[in-house]
Amino acid sequence: MSFHDVSRPATPAQAPMQRVHVMGNTLTFHLRSGMTGGGFTLVECETLPGAGTPPHLQSHDDEAFFVLKGRYEFRIGDARVTRGPRSFVQIPRGTVHAFRNADRAPARMLILNWPGGLHEAFLDAIGTPIDDIAAEPPAEGPALPALLAAAKASGIELMRAR
Repeated sequence: MSFHDVSRPATPAQAPMQRVHVMGNTLTFHLRSGMTGGGFTLVECETLPGAGTPPHLQSHDDEAFFVLKGRYEFRIGDARVTRGPRSFVQIPRGTVHAFRNADRAPARMLILNWPGGLHEAFLDAIGTPIDDIAAEPPAEGPALPALLAAAKASGIELMRAR
């Protein structure tokens, strides 16, 4: 097992905080890979009720979730688990996974991807940038061809929902 050293000091002042909407999720980038020497990306995610991600897997990065508010249903392989505040879920690369907000109000969590950059590039490619803290999510998600192209370029494979 290898260990990726992410002990370099992260300096949030190096880049402005950025926010994007992606499929019912408002993502706030707190630490981008360029701020952590490529070690990781840290994003805060607010998810509308019933929204989330389609099943997918990442070939080149690991992912973890820390629930702050509400309840999320996670699909991990063939299993489904629901987790609330202060819950931590780790997804090793190559594992099919998805999440959705299982509450009737917006839910929030932190998402950590390591090494940084790949997932970040995917979100940048398909997200709708927002400046206003109260901005409403767009009614439609990214066009399927753009979504598939961005996923392939980032080592993400989208799966059929089951």
